[in-house]
Amino acid sequence: MSVELRSDKQNIYLIGLPSHQINGAKLPSNRQVLTVLFYNIREVKLTVSESANLVIRECIIFWEKARIPTKAFPNCVKKLVDLYHVWRELQKNCKKTQVTFKNRENNFVKDLDNLFDIAHADAFDRMKIEEDKDFLRKQREAGRPGCLGGIHKKLAEKEERVRQRRSEEEERKVKQRELLAVASTSSIDSLECLENSDEEQIPNSELSTQIPCPEKSSKRGTKSFITLKLVAALDRCQLSIRDSVYILHAFVEALGLNSDDFPINKSSIQRIRTQARKSRAEAIKTDFQNNLPDVVTVHWDGKLLPGLDVRSSKRTLANYCFI
Repeated sequence: MSVELRSDKQNIYLIGLPSHQINGAKLPSNRQVLTVLFYNIREVKLTVSESANLVIRECIIFWEKARIPTKAFPNCVKKLVDLYHVWRELQKNCKKTQVTFKNRENNFVKDLDNLFDIAHADAFDRMKIEEDKDFLRKQREAGRPGCLGGIHKKLAEKEERVRQRRSEEEERKVKQRELLAVASTSSIDSLECLENSDEEQIPNSELSTQIPCPEKSSKRGTKSFITLKLVAALDRCQLSIRDSVYILHAFVEALGLNSDDFPINKSSIQRIRTQARKSRAEAIKTDFQNNLPDVVTVHWDGKLLPGLDVRSSKRTLANYCFI
C-alpha cells in the first residue's frame, strides 16, 4: 500500500512548494514570485489577477529598498501573469516526450532562480549612485550574486531632510492659498456691499436680518484715475460694468491705496465709459473733417450669394461706393 505524503500533494510542477511571502536579501527571483502566487491561488483562493497584484506589491518593496526604479504597476502585473501562463502551457504538455517540449522545460527551470526583472527601461539613467547600478547588474546575472546591505545612515538622513523641506514647502503653499482665498472673499463681500448701495434702499425692518457690510464713508470718492486709454482697454477686452468694478477695485487695493477715495461703482464707471466713448467718437469725426480727402471709398461685405460661374459655388458680394 502506497502512502501519499502531504508535501508531494502540495508540490507544484517544476517549482516546488508554495510560500506565503518572499524572503531573502536579494531581489525576488522567478521562483519566489511564482511560489507566492500559487500560495494565494491555492490556499487563499484568490484569482490569478488578484494574486498577481498582491505579489507585485510585495515584490516592489525589495526594489524600493534597493533604490531601483521599477516599471508601472500594471506592466509588472502583466509580466507575472505572462510568466504564469508560460508555466501553465508547460504543465499541459508535461507528459509529452518530444525534444521541443523537454527543452522548454529545461530552459524554464534554469531561469527560475534568475531575477524577476521589473526594472524601469531608464533605470540606469535615473539612478545616481554607482553602487545601486552595480547591484542591479549583478542581480541580472545567473544566480543573482550579491545581496542587500544595511541602511545607509547618511543617505537616509539626507533624504529625510529633503522630505521634511518638501513637506514644509507644501504647508507654506497651502497657508498662502488659504490666505488668498480669505482675502478674495472679503474683497468680493465689500464689492457686493458697494453695489448694493447703488440699488434700492433696504427697509429698516429688514436691517436686523441682513449680514452687516463693512463700514464705509457716506460720500463717494472723487479722485479720477480712469483715463481714455484705460476705457479703451476695458472695451477691447469686452468687460462688462460689473466685471470692471471687480477688476478696478482689486487693482487699486493691489497698489496699496484706499478704494474709498476713488469712484469705483457701477454707475460712475458706466458714466465715465460713456463719456469717453462719446469724446473719442467726436475726435474721430473732427479729425476726418479736418483731413477730408478728395476721393473716399466705402466698403462693406454683403451676404454669401451664388457665384455667376459653375466652378465656384458661393462668392462674397462686396459693394463699393465712390464719392
